[in-house]
Amino acid sequence: MRSRQVDAPVPDRLDRVRGRLEAEREALLAELRCVLDPGCAPTDLDSRDALEAALRSAVREVEDALDRIGRGTFGRCEDCGERIDPARLRALPRARRCLSCQLREDERSETRRLPRSRLEHGA
Repeated sequence: MRSRQVDAPVPDRLDRVRGRLEAEREALLAELRCVLDPGCAPTDLDSRDALEAALRSAVREVEDALDRIGRGTFGRCEDCGERIDPARLRALPRARRCLSCQLREDERSETRRLPRSRLEHGA
């Protein structure tokens, strides 16, 4: 019986993921072009700026995932080095952390966003 390496995603699966990420990047870039077009973008500057920032961030995440595929590190958590659950990667191919590490990061991020007075009062 041949053993199968379970740590690295199968090459044809990586090709599908790469194609999916490239399509997502193109869709995000098209939406970003629209946001930057004064005739297409929301008229509220705050909304437009927030949408532009969110789209640019999403494009960066997709490009980072494509880079991880190229480097051979796709599917590995950037924090703990463990394998990211394949179901998580199917749902969110640009995931850079396993679920446990992502929950810890979200908790840290939320703590950094809370005003100091709420932190002192245990909110």
